Amino acid sequence: MNDLSNNAPPSVNEQGGKQHKRPYRMQAIPPKAIMEVGKVRFIGHEELGYEDDNYKKIPKEDHVGRALLHLFAWLAGDNSNDHLSHAACRVLFALEMDLDDEQYDLEVIKELKRKQEEAQTHE
Repeated sequence: MNDLSNNAPPSVNEQGGKQHKRPYRMQAIPPKAIMEVGKVRFIGHEELGYEDDNYKKIPKEDHVGRALLHLFAWLAGDNSNDHLSHAACRVLFALEMDLDDEQYDLEVIKELKRKQEEAQTHE
């Protein structure tokens, strides 16, 4: 999330207010849906005893599979669970883990480049 730094020049609104432009529209995220995902997390923690980082101990492919299971159950008309909220939660888990993997990959690449450059300067 390098795009949250203050290195970009600030923009000025019509009233003269200045702030740094961000490539996010957080106000456009559906708040009721996010609240429902938060409820799923609350129940998982409070009633089922899952640790907050438990999702990181499960492969992201499993999260996607469970999300699909919830979606198909919802499509089949099953009302035994809040399937859409659970599916959204599982997709968010997989997305978070995927983004963490990408960030890790970028850090590894940067470190390899740094070592290559360092090795070239010592030649």
